[in-house]
Amino acid sequence: MAKQISVTQVLKMAIAIGAIPESATVDRKGRATWSSGEFALVVMLERRPDGRLGWHAFIGDLKLGPALSSFGSLSVAIDPVLDDAVDWPTTDDPVDSVEEFLRGGVAVAPGFVVDRLDLAQLLASESDVRRGSLTTWLPPANYPARLVQALILARDLGSVELEAEVKEKLRSGTLLLPGGQEVDVASSAKRWAKQYAKALGHEVLVS
Repeated sequence: MAKQISVTQVLKMAIAIGAIPESATVDRKGRATWSSGEFALVVMLERRPDGRLGWHAFIGDLKLGPALSSFGSLSVAIDPVLDDAVDWPTTDDPVDSVEEFLRGGVAVAPGFVVDRLDLAQLLASESDVRRGSLTTWLPPANYPARLVQALILARDLGSVELEAEVKEKLRSGTLLLPGGQEVDVASSAKRWAKQYAKALGHEVLVS
């Protein structure tokens, strides 16, 4: 019977084909972390409940993200639009099949976000944003929190236009969650702003 290869071996294959840079730090749980330009990047390989191999990626702000590490590090989650999980590779499988999986997802995910302004705009989106075969995962429940994060980035970038857009969204009233619960966007944002302010060491005004 063919032996399944480890998740660490899969990550090493990703590095070998350039899907993940050699500078990445990898662990035995299937996590690879590295920085590139303005971003801190994380790729996670996982064993799905059905035993297949899947992936997730996170793109965060390298400048301010570390201070907010307890709150997601000013990052967006990137996933494939269509589930591209594959059977967990074994020592008998052709290498090409695993490399195709890595090139189609892990390798292209870091390019999803263009720059810090784009990251801020994604965080401020009320719903998921699709680009090609990839999409963000932006749950409605954390929309108020993401608006505050976008505001923090907008101010750091000096983007008066984006700051105004975010403030307008903060005044949008209530948000209806999938379960039927209503959330007051402004009130929720103020609570998050207080927590972010403690982490950043300065006041975060949302109005």
